Amino acid sequence: MKTSTVRAGVATAFGVAAVLGISLMAIPSVAQMKEGAEIEAVSQQYREAWQRGDLDRVMQFWTADAKSIGPGAVATGAAAIRASLEQSRKLGIHDLRHEEREIFGGGDSVVEVTRSAVLDGDGKTMFALRYMTLWQKSGGQWRIHREFVVPIGPAPAA
Repeated sequence: MKTSTVRAGVATAFGVAAVLGISLMAIPSVAQMKEGAEIEAVSQQYREAWQRGDLDRVMQFWTADAKSIGPGAVATGAAAIRASLEQSRKLGIHDLRHEEREIFGGGDSVVEVTRSAVLDGDGKTMFALRYMTLWQKSGGQWRIHREFVVPIGPAPAA
């Protein structure tokens, strides 16, 4: 009887340790939370510049060799990305509202995954997008190095 009790106790201990290990791994590290807060602050600065129509400032948030990849198009480098952003302005895109956000990684590279509503100048949702953004820190500043964008739905019915 003692043998089976010990085995059950060991199995339970391993089971608890496995669950706790998985749970603890799901908790972001302090560094990851710091980087997440930094990315959030930079995203807010980007958003404010976008809303003002200040594309010169917006472009400061991209690396020199950045790529923006979307359905049927890849914009490589500052000139192509700027042209793509100018087109977005002409479409009436005024703002993004992140509805979901996850941050992965650490150090000088962080991946951000978001689900965002794209808003017009009246604050109405135009459509929804899923983004995956690779941020790189250079010169003490977080910048977008790669951005993958996938449309995931039209505007909700009014």
